Amino acid sequence: MQTVHLKALRDKLPEYIALAESGETVQVMDRGRVIVELVSPPAASVPEEPHELIARGVREAHRQPSG
Repeated sequence: MQTVHLKALRDKLPEYIALAESGETVQVMDRGRVIVELVSPPAASVPEEPHELIARGVREAHRQPSG
Protein backbone atom coordinates (compact mmCIF):
# COMPACT_ATOMS: atom_id res chain seq x y z
CA MET A 1 0.00 0.00 0.00
CA GLN A 2 1.28 3.41 -1.00
CA THR A 3 0.45 6.67 0.78
CA VAL A 4 0.59 10.06 -0.92
CA HIS A 5 -0.32 13.57 0.15
CA LEU A 6 -2.94 15.39 -1.91
CA LYS A 7 -0.49 17.98 -3.29
CA ALA A 8 1.95 15.29 -4.43
CA LEU A 9 -0.95 13.41 -6.05
CA ARG A 10 -1.86 16.50 -8.05
CA ASP A 11 1.75 16.88 -9.17
CA LYS A 12 2.22 13.23 -10.21
CA LEU A 13 -1.28 11.95 -10.92
CA PRO A 14 -0.35 9.69 -13.87
CA GLU A 15 2.28 7.93 -11.75
CA TYR A 16 -0.19 7.14 -8.96
CA ILE A 17 -2.90 6.08 -11.38
CA ALA A 18 -0.43 3.66 -12.96
CA LEU A 19 0.33 2.24 -9.50
CA ALA A 20 -3.36 1.72 -8.78
CA GLU A 21 -3.89 0.21 -12.21
CA SER A 22 -1.12 -2.30 -11.52
CA GLY A 23 -2.96 -3.48 -8.41
CA GLU A 24 -1.37 -1.27 -5.74
CA THR A 25 -3.70 0.54 -3.33
CA VAL A 26 -2.84 4.24 -3.06
CA GLN A 27 -4.12 6.10 0.01
CA VAL A 28 -4.47 9.86 -0.48
CA MET A 29 -3.89 11.93 2.66
CA ASP A 30 -4.94 15.48 3.50
CA ARG A 31 -4.28 17.16 6.83
CA GLY A 32 -3.11 13.94 8.42
CA ARG A 33 -6.03 11.70 7.45
CA VAL A 34 -6.84 9.39 4.58
CA ILE A 35 -9.47 11.02 2.37
CA VAL A 36 -9.63 8.52 -0.50
CA GLU A 37 -8.09 5.32 -1.79
CA LEU A 38 -7.22 4.66 -5.41
CA VAL A 39 -7.67 1.01 -6.37
CA SER A 40 -8.07 -0.80 -9.64
CA PRO A 41 -11.49 -2.25 -10.38
CA PRO A 42 -12.02 -5.99 -9.95
CA ALA A 43 -10.83 -8.15 -12.81
CA ALA A 44 -13.27 -8.33 -15.66
CA SER A 45 -15.32 -11.47 -15.65
CA VAL A 46 -16.85 -13.40 -18.50
CA PRO A 47 -19.84 -11.41 -19.82
CA GLU A 48 -23.18 -12.71 -18.63
CA GLU A 49 -25.78 -14.15 -20.95
CA PRO A 50 -28.76 -11.79 -21.39
CA HIS A 51 -31.10 -13.95 -19.31
CA GLU A 52 -28.50 -14.11 -16.49
CA LEU A 53 -28.08 -10.33 -16.60
CA ILE A 54 -31.86 -9.79 -16.36
CA ALA A 55 -32.14 -12.32 -13.51
CA ARG A 56 -29.36 -10.55 -11.60
CA GLY A 57 -31.05 -7.19 -12.18
CA VAL A 58 -34.31 -8.54 -10.77
CA ARG A 59 -32.49 -10.03 -7.75
CA GLU A 60 -30.80 -6.71 -7.11
CA ALA A 61 -34.11 -4.84 -7.62
CA HIS A 62 -32.93 -2.87 -10.65
CA ARG A 63 -35.74 -4.22 -12.81
CA GLN A 64 -39.18 -5.64 -12.30
CA PRO A 65 -39.87 -9.06 -13.85
CA SER A 66 -41.95 -8.83 -17.01
CA GLY A 67 -44.94 -10.99 -17.75
